Amino acid sequence: MASTSDLALKKLTESTLADLRTLSNDCKRKFPFVKEASEIAMTKIRTITGKKQPSTTVQELTQHSLTIMTPFSLGAETKVHKNVLLSLAGIQRLLSHNCVDVDSGTLIIKTLWILMESNLEELKLLQTILVLLTTSKKIRGEQLAKAIVICFRLNFSSEQIVCNTASATVRQIVTLVFDRAESVADKPRRGYETTDVPDPDVTEALAFFYDLCHLLNGDAPVWLAGVTQMTKSFGIELIELILHNYSSVIKNLAGFMSVVKEQVCPLVIKLFSPCIKYKQINSSTPSERPNFPVTMRLLRLVCVLVDRYHPLLVTECEIFLAIVLKFLDFDKPAWQRAVALEVLHKVSVRPGLIAAFCASYDMKPHSTKVFQDMVNGLGTFIQLSVSTTTVAPVTPVQVNSCSFVYKGVSHVVPFQPIAGVCRATYLDKLDCHESPNIAEVYNLGTAFACILDIVRAIAWSVNDSPSAKQTGGGSGGVQPDGGAEGVHKCGADGVEHPGGVPEGVPSDETSTTNKDTSDRLNRQLIDSSWCGLLAAFSFLLDASSDEANTELILKADQTLASVCGTLGLTSPRDAFVTAMCKASLPAHYGLALLPRNNGQTDRSSGQLERNGGNNAIEDINVRHQVVAMGTAMPSLSNPASGANVTLTAKNLQCMEGLLSLAHCHGNILASSWHLVLTTLQHLVWILGLKPSSGGGLRVGNPADSPNTVITAVAAVELPVLSSMLSRLFESSQYMNDVALHHLIDALCSP
Repeated sequence: MASTSDLALKKLTESTLADLRTLSNDCKRKFPFVKEASEIAMTKIRTITGKKQPSTTVQELTQHSLTIMTPFSLGAETKVHKNVLLSLAGIQRLLSHNCVDVDSGTLIIKTLWILMESNLEELKLLQTILVLLTTSKKIRGEQLAKAIVICFRLNFSSEQIVCNTASATVRQIVTLVFDRAESVADKPRRGYETTDVPDPDVTEALAFFYDLCHLLNGDAPVWLAGVTQMTKSFGIELIELILHNYSSVIKNLAGFMSVVKEQVCPLVIKLFSPCIKYKQINSSTPSERPNFPVTMRLLRLVCVLVDRYHPLLVTECEIFLAIVLKFLDFDKPAWQRAVALEVLHKVSVRPGLIAAFCASYDMKPHSTKVFQDMVNGLGTFIQLSVSTTTVAPVTPVQVNSCSFVYKGVSHVVPFQPIAGVCRATYLDKLDCHESPNIAEVYNLGTAFACILDIVRAIAWSVNDSPSAKQTGGGSGGVQPDGGAEGVHKCGADGVEHPGGVPEGVPSDETSTTNKDTSDRLNRQLIDSSWCGLLAAFSFLLDASSDEANTELILKADQTLASVCGTLGLTSPRDAFVTAMCKASLPAHYGLALLPRNNGQTDRSSGQLERNGGNNAIEDINVRHQVVAMGTAMPSLSNPASGANVTLTAKNLQCMEGLLSLAHCHGNILASSWHLVLTTLQHLVWILGLKPSSGGGLRVGNPADSPNTVITAVAAVELPVLSSMLSRLFESSQYMNDVALHHLIDALCSP
C-alpha cells in the first residue's frame, strides 16, 4: 500500500504534467517557445518518475527545477490572463513541495517582477512570493530583496484589497527574516568559535532593518533598491514589530543596537515634532495638525523602547518620557492626551520599570528627576481635569464606573481602575485613520489608574527590599486586585500582609541588590513622588462621590503612609495620615485641629489651591448623604467648639479606613499616633459614643446627647466602628516596644 507521501508525490507529478500539457496546447500557435519548453519539461518529469524511486523523486525534481519552471515562467510572461493563472498555480504547486533551487528561484522572482510591473494578478503574485519564501531558504541576498520590494510596491496598488494583502505579506516576511536572525542570536557558541564571518541571515535582517529606517526618514534604500515610497504609519509599525518581538536579535547581534541608537531614536524625535509644536489655540495652518495614526504608532514604539531597551537607551528614554509628559498639556488635542496617558499607564503597571527610572534619573546628581516629573505631571493633569467646568455631554452611567464632583460639575469616568491592568483603548486602534473624539473623563480615569499603579509599584519595591524582608516586613502593599475589598484585611498579629509580588515581576529581581542601595532607592522613590501623590489623592478624595472610588484612594493613602513609616520618613508619613484624618472629620473641622503640612507639601499643592483648593468640600453635604449630626468637641484649638456639625457617609468610610490603618500598621505610626487618636477622639464625641460595661463603646442615650442625631444608615455602621475602636487597643499586644511607647505617649498627650 502506498504511503501518504508517495500519493502526494504522485498527485504532484500528475497535476504538473496536466498543467504543462494544457499550457502547451494553449500556446502552440501564438507562443511556440512556450510549447517547446513545456514539452521538454514533461519529458524530464516522465524520465524522473519512470525510475520508480519515490525516495529520490523530489530531490531530482529540485535538481531539474529550472527546466520544469521555465515553461511556467514563459507562460506567465505572455501576460495572457489564462496562461498567467495556470502558470502561477503550477509554480505554487511545485514550491509547496520545495521543488526549487537557486536558479529556478531567481527565475521565479524575475517572472513575478514582470507581472508586478504589468499590474497582473497581484493577489496571486503576493501569494506566490509568500509560498516561495516560507518553503525555502534558497532565496537569499538580492533575490530576497527583490521579493520584498515587489510587496512594498504593491502596497500602493489602486485596489484596497491588494494594499491590505501586500501589507500583511510584508509583515510576514519581516517575521520570516528576523526569525532566521533570531535562530543565530539564540544559537549557543563555544569559546573557540569566531563570529568574524557574518551570517547571511543576520546580514539580511540588518540590511532590512537599516533600509526601513532610511525609507521612514525619506532617504533612498540600499538593499531594498526599487522601493520608492512607504507610509510613515506602516514603517513605524514594522519597526515596532521588530523591536518588540526580536529583542534578543537587537541586543545580542552586532550592528542592530547601533541602528536603534543612531537611526530609530532620532527618527522618533523628528517625527514627534509636529505633535510638540501644535497647539489647539491659534494653530496657523492645517498642515501643523498632528496625525493620529502616526502619533499613536510613535507612542507605541516609545513604549517598546522604554520597556525593553531602557538600560541601553538611558538618555533617549529621558527625552521620550519628557515628550510624553508634554502631551498632557491642555493645549493639546484630547486624543493626544489620551494616548500619552495610556503610555504612562503601561509604564506605571511595571514596578521594576518605575524603580529603574528612579535609579537611572532621580538618584543621579545633576540629572532630570524623571519619575518626580511624571508623578507631578499626572497630579497636575488630574487637578486641572477635575477642576475644569467644561465637560463632555453626559452619557449614561455604567455599572463599573467612578465619579468625581467639583463645583457642582460631575465627572463620571466610564470604567473602574483595576490595579495592574493597563487600558490601551486608543493605542490599539491601528485601523483608525482619523483622530477619535475622546471625552475628558476617559483621560481622568486613565490618570487616576496611573497614580494608583505608581503607589502599587512603590509598595512592591519597599516590600521586596532586603530591609523589609529582614524585619519580617511588609508595609501593606496594594493588593493585586486593586485593594477595593482589602482595606481592612489584617492577620491575627495585627499586621497587614502584602498580596504578593505583582504578576510579571520576578520575585528575586531586587534580592541581589545591596541593602544600602535598595534603601536609598526606596527613599528616593518616596522623596520624588510623595508630594505629588499627596496633592492628587487629597484633591480626589475631596471630589470623590462614590464609595468604591473613595475606598481606592484610602487604600493608596494607607499604603503610602505605611511604606513611609517602614522607611522612617516622618514628614511624608504624617502628611498622608493627616490627609486621612481631615477626610474623616466634618468639612473644615480639621483645618484648625490638625497641623498644616510643611512647606514642601504646600508647594506641591500649589496647583490645587490655584484651582480652587477647598472649594471641593464646600458642597460636600450636597454630594454626600448626611448620616449623623452632633456637636464639636470642646477644644482650645478648635474655634467651632460646641457648634453643631454633621458627618457624611464618606466621613464614616474614611474613619473606618483610619481605624484600619492604625490596626494594621500600628508598628510604623510612631508620632502619627497623636494625629490618629486626636481625630478618633473628636469623632467619638460627635457621634456620641459612650463606654459600655464590657469595655467597648456604644451609642449614647438621646437624653445624654440631645444634640446628637444618628440616622438609620449611621446606626448600621456604628457597631462596626465601635468594634474596630475596641480592637484597636487589643491589637497593641502585637506591637513592638518602640511602637507601644509611641502609643502610650500619644494617649498621655493633652
